[in-house]
Amino acid sequence: MMSTPAQAAQLLETALRTVDGLRVYRDRGASIDPPAAIVGLPQLGWQTYCGPVPTHARFRVDLVVPADELANERLWRLIPLVAEALESVQSATLAPVEFAASPAMFTVGRETQLPGYEIQVDFAL
Repeated sequence: MMSTPAQAAQLLETALRTVDGLRVYRDRGASIDPPAAIVGLPQLGWQTYCGPVPTHARFRVDLVVPADELANERLWRLIPLVAEALESVQSATLAPVEFAASPAMFTVGRETQLPGYEIQVDFAL
């Protein structure tokens, strides 16, 4: 089982790097070179009477591709590979990991809009 949000983030990043051609970033303000996944800081939660250490974390992972006529095809090719990578995280942690993906447009830099998916990944810590 996971013990810290930092360990969960590292596991996510490592798993996403197994997807061929996908660049992985931590900083949402970074100069992004798509196709890319951006792993943000998690939302943390505590169960009652569990002390100061969070018991679960919800990460937002943004999967983005270039905005062109092939964007949908790229996303349809990448999303199953990303889902497979996320499933590998669950087998490595032996803790419940759930995720959902919603289509979205992401602003990168000052004005660039990139198509992609916002993926919510929930970890038990």
